[in-house]
Amino acid sequence: MDKPTPAEVEEIRRTMADARAGHASLAKIAAARDLCLRAGLPGCAEELRIHALRKLDADKPAPRSAGRDVVLGVATGALTHYLMKGL
Repeated sequence: MDKPTPAEVEEIRRTMADARAGHASLAKIAAARDLCLRAGLPGCAEELRIHALRKLDADKPAPRSAGRDVVLGVATGALTHYLMKGL
């Protein structure tokens, strides 16, 4: 365990505030977490880990629903059949 410098402490504080507000980048969160782990601050490191996981989860695209695709396919097929029957 290393004692953090005042600049490192300030960086951790800033990153924690930004992460809580949802404005910290993943790189800043990871760097601050490393500082916390080296300084022996497991509570801060855990909170930053949670923020990093949320950030990673938010970057994922929303899963597509196969059921939605099937319903749209059936509906457009029925509409096409109805339109073609009228010709």
